[in-house]
Amino acid sequence: MLRTEDLPTGFRAAGDDLDGDWSFHAGTSYTCEEDGQSWPGEKAFRGAVFRRGTESTVIERVERHSEEGAKTTMGNVRREVDGCKPLNPDSSKGMEVFASGLAGDESLLVGRIGEKATSRWLFVRQGELVAQVWLKGVDPAEDQRIAERTAARLCAGTDAC
Repeated sequence: MLRTEDLPTGFRAAGDDLDGDWSFHAGTSYTCEEDGQSWPGEKAFRGAVFRRGTESTVIERVERHSEEGAKTTMGNVRREVDGCKPLNPDSSKGMEVFASGLAGDESLLVGRIGEKATSRWLFVRQGELVAQVWLKGVDPAEDQRIAERTAARLCAGTDAC
């Protein structure tokens, strides 16, 4: 799991309560028409929440899958972003992949079109582990470093590294 030293200055640990509408699934449900694809279930997961003031939040959920399930999860993220048909074209243009190949075996940085500076989701896969990291109010210049730290932390939980 990420630690405060992996994040920009000023973030503090705020527990492991993952409730709320922060997840990629929540984000796409407010932005895109349902695509009906099935997602592999995880064997286990853990979470961590970090905050800096009231404007910046980092939430991480790490899931353990089979290796094939982890690869499927990453493929599903890309397909969901690429296939996003805006739920309300007047208020949303859909989703986009901002970056890929940042760290780990696979990684994707995704978000709503035109909102990279606001919030985005970072997915990093290392073997059978997939981390989903929600970055809200975090400078996009930090994305590469956070992806690398996420991949390094995942290596501690898998034989894939």
